[in-house]
Amino acid sequence: MTGLGTGVAPFRGFVQERVAMARRTIEKNGVDGLDDWGKIYLYFGCRNSKDFLYKEEWPEYANELHGKFIMRTAFSREPPYKPDGGKIYVQDLMLEDRATISEAILTGEAYVYVCGDGKSMSKGVEDVFMKVLGEARGGSAEKVHWS
Repeated sequence: MTGLGTGVAPFRGFVQERVAMARRTIEKNGVDGLDDWGKIYLYFGCRNSKDFLYKEEWPEYANELHGKFIMRTAFSREPPYKPDGGKIYVQDLMLEDRATISEAILTGEAYVYVCGDGKSMSKGVEDVFMKVLGEARGGSAEKVHWS
């Protein structure tokens, strides 16, 4: 899941539902009941940490999901910056996680959700997916064929 600014709100509801399901599963089967659950990755971006929506909630969800929820944040107007001084966006974090993303999509039957700025972020995220999946298939983004 990739959300920019208020685009993270729908993902909050999704994660809350998974937490409720995890509670029921753990109550019935213990923590081992989550062993076959796939991981949830959430990439959240905004300009600065002051705009980090639901900041206090995300660590609680991660704790209740026992390692099945991973959140990565990019605050483009705050350090750390790229070595060349450039801003870091969610797309940069996704490129760092390219192996995990490509494996999840190509072999793990992952779902992809993007919510937020329709002008630049969503196009940038789409470009990253094409690059990552193209490379995983031994080519480039131009050689990706969706089925």
